[in-house]
Amino acid sequence: MAQAQSTPIVEINLSQPQAHQGDTVSASIYIRNAQNIGGADIGMMVDETCLKIVGLQRGAFLSGSGNDSLFEVINQVNDHDARFAAALTDRTKVGTGTGNFYHITLEVICEQGIAPLNITFAELSAYKDPSASEIELTAYTLASGNLEIHNTELEVIPGSLEVEELGLEQISDRTEPASGATEEKTLATSQNPADLHQDTNILAIIVPLWCTSMMLILLAMFVVRRKKRRQVSEH
Repeated sequence: MAQAQSTPIVEINLSQPQAHQGDTVSASIYIRNAQNIGGADIGMMVDETCLKIVGLQRGAFLSGSGNDSLFEVINQVNDHDARFAAALTDRTKVGTGTGNFYHITLEVICEQGIAPLNITFAELSAYKDPSASEIELTAYTLASGNLEIHNTELEVIPGSLEVEELGLEQISDRTEPASGATEEKTLATSQNPADLHQDTNILAIIVPLWCTSMMLILLAMFVVRRKKRRQVSEH
């Protein structure tokens, strides 16, 4: 017996709502509210002034663990748009519920702005009854309006970790003295012990000379006194 088909949803989910220039961000294309999906063809476009696509990877929807019956029809990646299409060759492995059809890796290339990411093409094929001997399909397309689309946008804010690190390096450079000044300071510091040693040598010379002079003066005074005493005793 055929099951009632519900309207599926195709949406873009970002790994983060904000980013800086130079960051890497992931955008996943999800299919939600799916019922007996046997094939999908979804294209998207990103803002060309702020984002650049650098890779595309297939998701788990329709190609889960052990499912080797998925046939890739389109796998196209450009700088600012991507498209992926695939179909099942085994009707017993149809996609139901929610899953990631594919995801892209983005590089942020602008300093600031609001970067939209939009679904530009979407077509899903669903089996009315996967177990029926006669194949009947229901098509859900963006053009027909029976497919719900949820686009998104990334906010690019000024500044980045690299810029902050560069700023810290510049501040560090400003606070460090010039190499010449450092060398002069080091040289002056290295000369201080020598100056102290030289002063010590001078004192070592002056002190003995001073002591010798004092001894000579005292000796002369002693001789004079002794001579006077002799003269007094003779009289």
